[in-house]
Amino acid sequence: MAITDVSTYQALVGRVQGAEKFYMKTGGQLDVANGAVIEVQTSGSMKWASTTLEGREIELEFLSAYTNTVHGSDDFSLVTGGTLSPAYGFHVFSGATGISLGILTMPIASKGATLRLDAIYLSGDGNISVDSPSTVALILNARGSDLSSFELSQAGFVDMICLSDGTWQVVNDFEWSEHPSS
Repeated sequence: MAITDVSTYQALVGRVQGAEKFYMKTGGQLDVANGAVIEVQTSGSMKWASTTLEGREIELEFLSAYTNTVHGSDDFSLVTGGTLSPAYGFHVFSGATGISLGILTMPIASKGATLRLDAIYLSGDGNISVDSPSTVALILNARGSDLSSFELSQAGFVDMICLSDGTWQVVNDFEWSEHPSS
């Protein structure tokens, strides 16, 4: 439900007359005091512009924005045939020239998760291969075509978003090689 015309209201923040909702005009501010909580329950939702996110999607959006993981050349147990964990956030990989970090399997994530895989600290011809998780999940390139895998090389990165449970879509990429599904 759109907010009715509040231009005649004097206060910058207040309750819409005759409605069970609040408004905030340009210049208004909502302060949350220490110890106070704004809770969005699982079936609740929040809307930004034209995008509506539900409870778990909101949580994943915040987790994605604030989770950073560094995987160095001594941390290959994660990427040698393993599944990337956590299934959201910013993951940076590093390794020496000639080192292949092996094959990383994409996690089956939930709608709303965002992910950046960044190979900026791979040296020379170091690389990492990323496989599609399984037959129950998909990786789509920016044009919407299925990928069986892709490879990141030095200074390469890929930004992805989970459009629906189990489906990753590439939204931005640099210095990577995609391998379409047959």
